[in-house]
Amino acid sequence: SIPTLLSLAQVSRRSSALKVGSHGERASQEDTLACIPNRAMRYFKDCQRSLRAGLMLTIQLSVVSQRMASVVDPTRSKKKTYLDKLLARQSDIHPPPSPSFHTILWAGVNSFLGLAILSSLQYHTDGLGGTDRVLLVGAFGAQAVLLFGVPHAPLAQPWNAIVGSLLSSIIGVACEKLLGEAHPWLASALAVSLSIMAMLVTLSLHPPAGAMALIATLGSNAVKESGFMYVFFPCLLSTSILLGIALIFNNLSSLPNRNYPVYWKAWSSSTKGVGRPTASEPGSQPGLVIGDVEALAEGGTIEPRRVQPFMLTNV
Repeated sequence: SIPTLLSLAQVSRRSSALKVGSHGERASQEDTLACIPNRAMRYFKDCQRSLRAGLMLTIQLSVVSQRMASVVDPTRSKKKTYLDKLLARQSDIHPPPSPSFHTILWAGVNSFLGLAILSSLQYHTDGLGGTDRVLLVGAFGAQAVLLFGVPHAPLAQPWNAIVGSLLSSIIGVACEKLLGEAHPWLASALAVSLSIMAMLVTLSLHPPAGAMALIATLGSNAVKESGFMYVFFPCLLSTSILLGIALIFNNLSSLPNRNYPVYWKAWSSSTKGVGRPTASEPGSQPGLVIGDVEALAEGGTIEPRRVQPFMLTNV
C-alpha cells in the first residue's frame, strides 16, 4: 500500500543519514589522530630550544662568575691555606723567561767594570788611614747585582741606593755604639730591623743597605773604630761610584727598553700610584661594570686591577 511504501522510504532515508553521519564522525576522528604527532613534535622542538637556551645561559653565567672572581680579587676565589701558600698553589705569577744573550752579556760587562774600578781604587789607595780596606765590602756585590742585573727594578733606583745606604749605615753605627759592647747580638738584629723599617717609611728599600747596617755591627775593628765615618767611607762613597758607573754604562746599551734610572724621586708624579689605575682610565672603578660583563660574555678580557710582577724580559 502507499502508506507502507512511504514509511519504508522514511526508514531508508534515516538509515542513509545515519550512515553518512557515522562516516563524517569517523573522518573527523581520523583527522584528529593524524594531527596529534605533528603537535607533539612541535611541542618537543619547543622544549628542546628552551632547554638549549637555558643551558647556554647557565654556561655563560658560570664563565662570567669565574672571571669576575679572578679579575676583581684573585684572593677571594678560594681561601688559601698555609700549605697552599708554602707550595705556591693558586698563584698566577710564573717565573720569568730567560733573558736574551745581549742582556746577560751587558749585565756581566757592566758589573765587571763597576767592581773593577771600585777594587782598583781600594787596592791602589791607603783606604781610611791605611788601616783597613773599607772602600770595598760585601754589600757592594749585592748592589752590583741590582744596578747592573735588574736596573728596572724599583729596589735598584738611585733614590733607593743613596737614601737606603745613608739611613742603614747611620742606624748600624748607632746600634753598634749603643749596644755593641754589652749586647752584640741585639745590636746586629736591631740594626737590620730598624733599617728595614726606615727604608719602608722613606720608600727607599735597598737590600744591600741592610747588609751595610749589619757590617757596621759585625765588621772588623777598623770599621767599628771609624764610627760615623763609616757612613761616608765606604757606604756613600762606594755607592756613588757604582751608581755613576751604572748611570753611564746602562744607557749605552742598544736594547730599546734598557734605560736607567726609571725614576729619580720615589714621590714624583710619574711614579705615584704605579700599577694602580686612575679615575680617568677605563676599568678604574672597583668591581665590574656593565661593559666588563659584556666583554666577558663575548669572550673578551678585562685589564687586571693589580700591580704586575716585575719581569726580566725588558731589562
